[in-house]
Amino acid sequence: MAMLLAGLGSGLSGIVVVDFYDVALANALPADQALEIFTLAGSYGQGAIIAATSVFGMALGINLAVYAAWRAKAIPVYPVVLNVVGWLVFTMFSGDPWLPSLGTALVAVGLGWAGLVVLRTRDEVWDRL
Repeated sequence: MAMLLAGLGSGLSGIVVVDFYDVALANALPADQALEIFTLAGSYGQGAIIAATSVFGMALGINLAVYAAWRAKAIPVYPVVLNVVGWLVFTMFSGDPWLPSLGTALVAVGLGWAGLVVLRTRDEVWDRL
């Protein structure tokens, strides 16, 4: 279930396409006209649906997967805490210029930590789990 939600959240590629479109507008049109189109496109509420479903699915899926690894005693609780706090900071402060980057860094550290623990786990331990 967790990986299904994380996979659905990978729809963030749609958000990246929109960013490329914004860059193309800025390069092809005069600055005032590109800004006008950017502002108009941002005023539509449908864009929030795309962003919310992508971010929500990915955040929920990743946090569930890390939580499941902790519950299975494969990783310590700290990567779970880092991931949850990181996603909360990322989502709650998405309008801030720096805090979403801090949230992303916390998630990266949490996932990196969990990954290192899993990579260092010997086969005998996996056989017991």
